[in-house]
Parts: sequence; structure tokens; C-alpha cells
Amino acid sequence: LMVVVVIIGMLSSVAIPAYIKYLSKARTAEARTMVKVMYDGARTYYMENTQFPGVDGTDTGATPTMGTCCLTGGQCLPNPALWGDEVWIDLKFAMADAHFYSYRYNTSQVSKQGASFFGRAYGDLDCDGRHSTFSMHGAVNTAYGGGPSGNASIFREAVLE
Repeated sequence: LMVVVVIIGMLSSVAIPAYIKYLSKARTAEARTMVKVMYDGARTYYMENTQFPGVDGTDTGATPTMGTCCLTGGQCLPNPALWGDEVWIDLKFAMADAHFYSYRYNTSQVSKQGASFFGRAYGDLDCDGRHSTFSMHGAVNTAYGGGPSGNASIFREAVLE
């Protein structure tokens, strides 16, 4: 019986941390998906309006405010009012379900050569005050006929923080 208890204890010491890491990795899928939605929304808006959403220097700030998700058990509750700003509407971006990340969109300038934007997600999956960051960048580039270009990859920092 003691051998069985020892074996179960050893398996638990390996399985539980692996399971927690697996859950954290699964939660990062939200950030990757939604940053891409923001990126695609900004590029589509540019193609239709010859400028990125917002005005020069637009910065939505983290929405909802960073740390909010930790106040409600690690997951932010859906709040349609947060996504009613014109910039979020132009990006066709909103979080209709509970989520783990805060989102931010900002521009340098919205039209002309050199116009650019960033779409970012910030998350504190274990509510320890350290945030992971996912971001995508797009810009106007004359090499592409003056249309939007960007890096198709997502920049990640402290993914599992």
C-alpha cells in the first residue's frame, strides 16, 4: 500500500505542474487569435478608407484596464460597453465572451507614408502582476503600392509569464 501511495505522489508531482502549464498554453490561443483579428481589421479598414482607424496618435489604452481580469477570478467578464468606442467598432473588434486578456490598439499616424499601428494583448494568467504580451504591427509602405503591409507573425513576450 505504501508503494502505491509513493507512486501516486510521484505521478502527481509531475502531472499537476504539466497540467497547469497546458492550461496556460491553451489560454494564449485567445491572445493570438484576437490580436490577428485586430490586425486584419486595421488592414481591411485601411483598404476601404485609405487610413487606419482613429486619428494620428490614437491609443485605446488597455481595454479592459490591465489587472481587471484578476479581480474577477482570472477571467474578465464580457462588457459590451467597453467596445463601443469608434476605433473598436472600425476594427470590428469586441470581446463578447469571458476572456483572459486586455487589448490595446494604437497608431503613430493613420494615413500617408509611414502610418503605422500596433494591436496588442496583455495577460496576467496567474495574477502575479507580471504580464505576457502579444502584438502585431502594420504600416503603410510605398513598396506595396502605398497599401498596408506588416509582419504576419505575432511578437510574443513572457508568453506563460
